[in-house]
Amino acid sequence: MEQPQVISPSFKLRPGYHLFPHDNGSWLLATPTDQFFRIHLPFDQLTRFAASLAGEVVEFDEDVHNCLLQQFQTHQIITAIEGKIAPPTIQHVIVQGDNPIARSVASLLQESGLMISRQEDDALPSEQAELVISCAGWLPDQSWRKLSQYCREQGLPWQRCYMEGQRFYIGPLFLPERTASYEDERARRLAASSFPEELRSYWRYLAQGKHIPPVPWPDAASTAILSGLLLADVFAYRDGRDIPHREYQLSYALDTHTLARHPLLPIPSGFQEEPVL
Repeated sequence: MEQPQVISPSFKLRPGYHLFPHDNGSWLLATPTDQFFRIHLPFDQLTRFAASLAGEVVEFDEDVHNCLLQQFQTHQIITAIEGKIAPPTIQHVIVQGDNPIARSVASLLQESGLMISRQEDDALPSEQAELVISCAGWLPDQSWRKLSQYCREQGLPWQRCYMEGQRFYIGPLFLPERTASYEDERARRLAASSFPEELRSYWRYLAQGKHIPPVPWPDAASTAILSGLLLADVFAYRDGRDIPHREYQLSYALDTHTLARHPLLPIPSGFQEEPVL
């Protein structure tokens, strides 16, 4: 009979799964879709296996352990524990905007231990930082075209949000050469519009700042939601985790409090408009 071996954790349960003992002495598996499966294996084996998946070093019959791993892998219940990816170095963030969203974002960033520089307007950054977050009211098209060009040239990530109608739009987080930029978003909007010239005229009207209705800034509850959504990708990037909305722009309706995700991929080079001067 095989002697127990010391088994170091190499796999973990996928997010949303739970492996736990039932009151009747068996083991149950709970899935992310609220299903429960009874596992018909010796209680002691499952106890050791669950401890291993939870990160404990255990003594286990190696053949039995490998057999369980194979079964759980086949059903995509577990995933290998990978070495931690070194996160990007982010210590200093510039937050643009003088509004409730910008103030909330800056406060959350400071609570996370980052150094913050506040910039009330949407001009190009006047100091060095590792990331820019621009919180606008109505869409500042011309300013953002310049900022997008600057961030691309500097290799500088930036996140953004703005208001249109009764919806706030967030992101996607721009990572140079990896995710969609504001220019990509702009070009896709113009291509999809039935009135592209009118859309350009609307953006120019917003930039002039004359006879423009005030921005319907959200209340404290919606501000908290929007700030959290905006920073979810920022913190994931800072920590070296998968970015949840890497290929999506989010829209949040202030009147119905509903959230939508819109796919947004980079446009191949050569299809964008000429850079703004």
